[in-house]
Amino acid sequence: MKNGFTCWLLVAIVQTSLADEYHYNNLLIGKNAVGLGGAYTAVADDLSTIFYNPAGLVKLGSSNMASINTFAWEETSFENVYGIGNEQDFNRKAFSVVPGFFGVSQAADNWTLGAALMVRDYSKERSDGDVYLDIAATEDTFALEQNQFATIDIDNGAYQITFAGARSITDHWNIGLSLALEYSQFETYQASGVVSGTDVGVDVIEGGFFSAARFSDEKYFIVPSLSLLYHKDAFSFGAKLTKNIAVKRKYDFNSTILVSGIPSEILGITTASRIHDSSEVKQTYPLNIRLGMAYQFERLSFSADVSHYQALEVDEHILENFPIPITRSFASVTNYAVGFQYKMNKEDSLQLGFFTDNAMSIIDPTIANQRLEDIDLKGVSLAFNTLIFELPITTGVYIKKGTGKVRLGELRTFETVTGLDLYPPSANNDIYNASKQTIIGYFSVNF
Repeated sequence: MKNGFTCWLLVAIVQTSLADEYHYNNLLIGKNAVGLGGAYTAVADDLSTIFYNPAGLVKLGSSNMASINTFAWEETSFENVYGIGNEQDFNRKAFSVVPGFFGVSQAADNWTLGAALMVRDYSKERSDGDVYLDIAATEDTFALEQNQFATIDIDNGAYQITFAGARSITDHWNIGLSLALEYSQFETYQASGVVSGTDVGVDVIEGGFFSAARFSDEKYFIVPSLSLLYHKDAFSFGAKLTKNIAVKRKYDFNSTILVSGIPSEILGITTASRIHDSSEVKQTYPLNIRLGMAYQFERLSFSADVSHYQALEVDEHILENFPIPITRSFASVTNYAVGFQYKMNKEDSLQLGFFTDNAMSIIDPTIANQRLEDIDLKGVSLAFNTLIFELPITTGVYIKKGTGKVRLGELRTFETVTGLDLYPPSANNDIYNASKQTIIGYFSVNF
């Protein structure tokens, strides 16, 4: 059977998502913050400060802002994963139109209050593909003709509503508090299989393998934060401390596996199975501290941010009926961003930013059936600000690219269920080289 089923199934059924669950900076948020690469904790000059540093609300007073549309394109490539001497890469692509950020603020006595609705993550994918292989006969095997196929549908989103307040505590220091309610849902349907014809000389024996799975993961969080902003003359400094606290989770898994061309009476072989499992075990998340500084020259301004997430080690929770882990540990991650803004005239300005989006995954070959992506990304952003009909308008784009590793260890669970050696032995613990690139365009307006 090893020659009959190749790593196409491996990639198609177990690499569950272009929706990025392995990075913290999936989407940059706001208007000016995006053009600066997210180096915004100390800038606080539009309502996206509700996300980056609520203490900056004091500078804004009463205001409104909307980020109208974000266009996101993403491609992920896995290198040389087909097997049987077929050294092709496996490429997946997704395109999404993402609603962005909506915010309001209102000055009230000593406090400035604000609220924002934002999309923290979003992706959709509809993929179908197949490949045809002719496998020559050997002394020990018959010739094979194979059609390998896969279907992947993904819907992913994370939505947050944030309530914030800020006030001055001295002439130069502001303090901010916020509480966010966040809902995220990840759902994917994936099916893959092989239709195989084995030429035994006098006849062609038809057989095949089909597996389908649906994953659904709903999570609810509260996200409190405490922030500070110092500003004097042309210099400012900001800090924010925040943590995601899981409130509720509902994880559901359904799979169907069918194998044909093998007598069902063979001991230890499962030719058909239907599996359902669910869990409400919540994932724990690390503490985040964000620091930033900014300086305003005559026409040029500069800002820089450091965002650090603590390492977090948790016990892996494994589903009872289908042995995959649904909780995981996080690596310590520090991301950096620097931004520049040049004022061309009173109305127009250009922004340029550079940033990192490093992975928080820990690939551990000792964990069975682990599926993780460890790709560190570097990004650049560019934006143009102007006035149209007296409304401040921003349009821009940012690009992220990087290389790293992915572990596709979930394929071994299908071997466990069927009792068949479906995939070639792995000398690298099912770890493969991978690359990722993302292009996101956006349009924002203040009103």
